[in-house]
Amino acid sequence: NRRFVEMSGLSREQLIESPNWAALNVADMPAEERDTVAESFARGEPMRGVTSWDRPDGKPNYCEWILVPLVIRGRVYSISINRDITERTQTEEAMRHHAEMDRLITEVATELVSSSQDSISSGLVRGLERIGAFVSADRSYVFQFSADGRVVSNTHEWCADGVEPEISHLQGIPLDSELPWFAGKIKAREDFVVPCVAALPSEASREKAHFQSQGIRSLVVVPMLCQDQLIGFLGFDSVRTSCDWSDEVVLLLRNTANAFAGAIVRARSEARAKASEASLKEAQRLALIGTWDVDLSTGDVTWSDELYHIMGVDPGADLKVDDLLRRLTHPDDLARTGQAFQSAIETGKLSPLEFRAIRPDGEERVLWSRGEVVRDADGEPARFFGINQDITERKRAEAALRETHEQLQQ
Repeated sequence: NRRFVEMSGLSREQLIESPNWAALNVADMPAEERDTVAESFARGEPMRGVTSWDRPDGKPNYCEWILVPLVIRGRVYSISINRDITERTQTEEAMRHHAEMDRLITEVATELVSSSQDSISSGLVRGLERIGAFVSADRSYVFQFSADGRVVSNTHEWCADGVEPEISHLQGIPLDSELPWFAGKIKAREDFVVPCVAALPSEASREKAHFQSQGIRSLVVVPMLCQDQLIGFLGFDSVRTSCDWSDEVVLLLRNTANAFAGAIVRARSEARAKASEASLKEAQRLALIGTWDVDLSTGDVTWSDELYHIMGVDPGADLKVDDLLRRLTHPDDLARTGQAFQSAIETGKLSPLEFRAIRPDGEERVLWSRGEVVRDADGEPARFFGINQDITERKRAEAALRETHEQLQQ
């Protein structure tokens, strides 16, 4: 009938001339399936199934069919009832694909969120591999802007089998001068979708030459933003074929860029924190200053590395404030030091205090200390923190200077 002619993509004459649907490019039915049809017809039972084929215009067709056996004068014929389920099938496939895409993004983002600062970089590469393979890209990559925003560098890259990496050639690129058309779009927070590099407009001549030098035929790039700050961009390249990047691919790239941006900013923050901590430790070492923090509800004490060194105490030691006062304070200074600490808890501040400490190895050191008390919401003392500076050498130098002065006065 007319509807089947429309569904087939052939003319009525082609269908009449090809009663076995040979012109529909349908694969021959397997022998096992033919036997099943024959057995079903022998029992007088209808057959059901789904067939797909490519129409002459290249569009796929999906057909749900029922073959009903009909016996006329001893010969078995069949009546085929067909329903076009192309739209339904494509919708279901699109929904499955979208669900897979959502699952992929969730898994990539979850891995990055749970990664330590040291493993975020490898997590980004694994993410590039997974999303690149998912959309059949030839290359996926991350570029990051320098701190001053003047240049960008390719920091992470994944390449499909047989595709040459470009990361080593793409470092320190002054984007505004080298690729001004591209830079304008990325800095305007726009997606950069190029189905065919060869068809780029004349104003993108630099971009065209740059992309073609890497063998890129198609690409799609999206900006990476964190709290509205542009930190770089994420993209896919196709080097083997031109590609019409779908809206779904662009959406995948945007969602991935959001996950990557958060991970990159977190890694940067943690790296800065580590660097600051290292600088603080070095400054404490040079100045012979250690820090301490007392939880007044438990008496637990936290020391910096340098304070352990100053006091000659094993860093693994279980520290309690009362024990430390009795064990490490010179007996002649114990009462005065204890009174000063108790007064600080009451007043909220430890005024500068000098006292002698006895290290576990018996060596005597002179310390200068000060601190403050932090109160909880009810106004009760909660934390007591401060610093100890080893001023032993200074006190020895002062004593030597006084001795020299006295000798000169004699």
